[in-house]
Amino acid sequence: MLSNSALKFQSLCRRLHTIRLELNNNGDSLRLSSLTRFCLVPKSGADNKEGVVKSSKTTALGVNAKYVVTQQIRKYAPTTSSTNAESACWNCKQGGRKNHMICTSCGYLQDVNAEINYFDLLDLQNSFSLQQQELTRRFRQLQTLVHPDKFSNKVTREQNNSADWSALINKAYKTLSAPVERGQYLLRLQGEHMPQDNSALNTEFLMEMMELNEKVDETNSRESLQQINNDIAQQLKEGVQVLSEKFDSKALNEAKFLLVKMKYLISVQNSIKNKLQKMEDS
Repeated sequence: MLSNSALKFQSLCRRLHTIRLELNNNGDSLRLSSLTRFCLVPKSGADNKEGVVKSSKTTALGVNAKYVVTQQIRKYAPTTSSTNAESACWNCKQGGRKNHMICTSCGYLQDVNAEINYFDLLDLQNSFSLQQQELTRRFRQLQTLVHPDKFSNKVTREQNNSADWSALINKAYKTLSAPVERGQYLLRLQGEHMPQDNSALNTEFLMEMMELNEKVDETNSRESLQQINNDIAQQLKEGVQVLSEKFDSKALNEAKFLLVKMKYLISVQNSIKNKLQKMEDS
């Protein structure tokens, strides 16, 4: 029988291992939900009033510059067990919300619901197939409702809620906009997870990806690199169509494998982009 300290040490090791895997497998750390949970350590006493979580770089729609969003975890932020889209308003104590965030009775902006389904938040069907124009339209509508400038003269709680909702809407939009991220998110909603290591992948696929990487490494022609990039872009385009079919037919294991392949291809695309950039700079 292991002692309590030994069990805690094992738990810490497992968490650190998960963080390492997620850092290796995710180019965008904004989606490292496990990392966020592990870094949040509850405080005691008076120090439990608020903690700070700095999310990774996000890109606003139409803006190239990247910035860091700082989100406060306040004492009144909902927990997983207490989160309820129809919970009583913190201001007037009445129930009912418009767009998941505004009290229908007094109009005050409610506390952020960090557990909300991104499709529900953006009022979209819970499906891999979606219209990008409709997604963008809903994103802009919601950001208009909660933009921090609109709450600059409001009470502090509404100002904080505005920043929190705006960050969450950005995250939801970015997740659903990218096919691979959208596919992984749909898997998580259904309790499925991506493979954490290469043991779940067949040797033929791994050899194919290794050869593709070697081809990029050995190619020193801009035209050849661009052609490889174009071929990958076509494969990714076809992959999106196949993914839609796999999710519609509930073939989740096949969807997982295709998502892994697409992630590898995107990684190779990034290598090509970096190599072309170096050629331009030299």
